[in-house]
Amino acid sequence: MSKSEDMLGHAHKALNGVPEDALELVRIFANNLSGPKGTEWAKAGESFLNKGVGQGDLTITVQLLSPLKTIFVPATTEVFVAADHFKDGPTCNLGRRFKNLFSDKIEEPAGDVVIQSYKLLINGSIESIITALGGEDRVETTLSTFYSLREKQLSGELGDFFPRNDAVVFFVRDSRGVLGVVYLGADDDIEEIEAYTTKRSDHWPSGACFFIPAH
Repeated sequence: MSKSEDMLGHAHKALNGVPEDALELVRIFANNLSGPKGTEWAKAGESFLNKGVGQGDLTITVQLLSPLKTIFVPATTEVFVAADHFKDGPTCNLGRRFKNLFSDKIEEPAGDVVIQSYKLLINGSIESIITALGGEDRVETTLSTFYSLREKQLSGELGDFFPRNDAVVFFVRDSRGVLGVVYLGADDDIEEIEAYTTKRSDHWPSGACFFIPAH
């Protein structure tokens, strides 16, 4: 067995004990070690390990989200009643939390808005995602905007604005006025619409797309 094969074997064994959420960071670090700045990354990592956690001078900036596309959503002229627009059906399943938090939501007419989409590049908590996007005030949109874009996607007007196989996420205040997460996914051509709180502890997977007002 060559030295490189022996090292790969040890690395594989070590990865067995790495938490799942941290494996993406391992992949990113490995990719950078083999990239054009590999020597710099190796030296920074060695310095960090020699000085110990909390004492090193390793500074690594990992991009969490990447901007994708924007789309214009015209102003609404009527009151938006969630119960009139979101209903279970043969091709749509409303989750329990969505029903509890948004079924009685009513929104007043709103002005036009430009929506910007962002793709999650690595697994991330909802709190870190909101922070990266600029904070709660920056990410909030409306349920009527989510519905309008969903309807246009179903009719084919948006092309690939909504990803086909990844989560679609909007930040909307529920009927209590608390900012929540509205999630749209699909399984075997059946839509799933669900809601979560911004305190959800598990991580969102890379590939998920977040839609917020452009500024």
